Amino acid sequence: MRFASHLVDIANDFREKNLASNDKIDDTRLSKRWEDHQPKRSESRGGPYMCVHLRRKDYVHSRKGQIPSLKGAAEQIKLKMNGLLSKGIQ
Repeated sequence: MRFASHLVDIANDFREKNLASNDKIDDTRLSKRWEDHQPKRSESRGGPYMCVHLRRKDYVHSRKGQIPSLKGAAEQIKLKMNGLLSKGIQ
């Protein structure tokens, strides 16, 4: 997925100022053209933050029974963060 360049600029500025994070340090550089993107596995990818895409209402109709409660979703996120912190990833 690619985002509008002005939004990427805003996000990059926030990462640099608040998280000491950038694409070079985090090994998250993308090719200029999406058609040239070649995914690769790497343990070093990502910065000192977690992004969560929490889906709710659109799944109510298509995936009944697979939707955690908000409390359950928060617990899953907390477990993941604790796992990252225990590995020394901050």
